[in-house]
Amino acid sequence: MSPHPANPHRTDPQHIGVRLLYRDALLLVIDKPAGMPVHPGPKGGETLTDHLDALRFGLPRRPEAVHRLDRDTSGCLALGRHAKA
Repeated sequence: MSPHPANPHRTDPQHIGVRLLYRDALLLVIDKPAGMPVHPGPKGGETLTDHLDALRFGLPRRPEAVHRLDRDTSGCLALGRHAKA
């Protein structure tokens, strides 16, 4: 069982305000908008990490960020879909 169960109300990437640019068996690339933090910070608040279940696309494991982009930075963010990624 996954430590992060899928939330049926958050199954659409557009729900979290990101655009999917690329998807294969190991990797996703999304267009992260400025103003969205990737990981929790000292101020708290919602982050992309809180919504990764929306990017499962049927896989039992949610993707994990391969790198970070600052909150105010927009751009391509790679997410690993498998431990090999």
